[in-house]
Amino acid sequence: MRRAVLTALRQFEIEDVPVPVVGEREVLIKVNTCGICTGELELYGNAEFKNYPIRLGHEVAGEVVAVGPNVTEVSVGDQVAAINERQGFAEFCLTAADRVARIPTGLPVHLAVGEPIACAVNAARRINPDYQDTIVLVGSGFMGLLLQQCLLARSPKRVIAVDTRAEALERAKVYGAHVGLNAAAEDVRQAVLDATGGQGADIVVEATGTQGGLTLATDLVRIRGRLIIYGYHQGGPRQVNVQQWNWKGLDVINAHERDHRVYVAGLKAGLDLAAQGKVCIGQMITHRFPLEQINEAFAFAHERPAGYVKATIDMEAR
Repeated sequence: MRRAVLTALRQFEIEDVPVPVVGEREVLIKVNTCGICTGELELYGNAEFKNYPIRLGHEVAGEVVAVGPNVTEVSVGDQVAAINERQGFAEFCLTAADRVARIPTGLPVHLAVGEPIACAVNAARRINPDYQDTIVLVGSGFMGLLLQQCLLARSPKRVIAVDTRAEALERAKVYGAHVGLNAAAEDVRQAVLDATGGQGADIVVEATGTQGGLTLATDLVRIRGRLIIYGYHQGGPRQVNVQQWNWKGLDVINAHERDHRVYVAGLKAGLDLAAQGKVCIGQMITHRFPLEQINEAFAFAHERPAGYVKATIDMEAR
């Protein structure tokens, strides 16, 4: 089979390796698609990282082509999504049987980038908004838009999207945000105060993975409100205003999961939501690249030009 390997800074190579042999509790997936994660872009573009080669790809969806003798969760021929894998940029991916979920009928396999859907569902469950809550979501990228849709499915009073890109805010409105605020062009803090009777938001979700997003999110949440860390923070330590956290009496929730059982539960629920049309993914996967163009795909995702939301490595793309 062919597999992509990151061999140096911003440089993948395609290597030929044997198709993996399944173990007793393993599943072999013929990969249809694998999303490019923002977390992988940090490795791709980090000049200080020296631990090459790296085999990446954890947003896998495809067809089961072999199962181990003790596998009962799925069968050969099933369309599945998998979580927590690290070798998905390949023709075949080997994974544990308890880390996959069937893709519901009606959901195209190339849209079933399950791991980010699982992250969004599990975060929404941790947040657990009330119908009276005003939610501010700082960051309207792919992950922010997924979470926004999961939160709206729980019927909060209002969702306010915050971003620095006008096109991202327009997209957030398409996916149901009641208000869009441009942090690069207006006083977001005052706008949120005005929208909430001077109180601040009940729930503020930081979905940027940046210091600026974390600082702004802290400013926007009300006294006794909830601050949700949903963005994936890399590239060094972050600073937080603990005095402000103390004074406001905040509940600070890290909305990341590491237990694969929780991940899979969220994956199954998220795929069902996508199949029902309650979470729409199709228009957010804006660019699809074949495996042979993985260097171009990562460069494109790293640059994030106008119109970009999400890129995938797609075995059917040409």
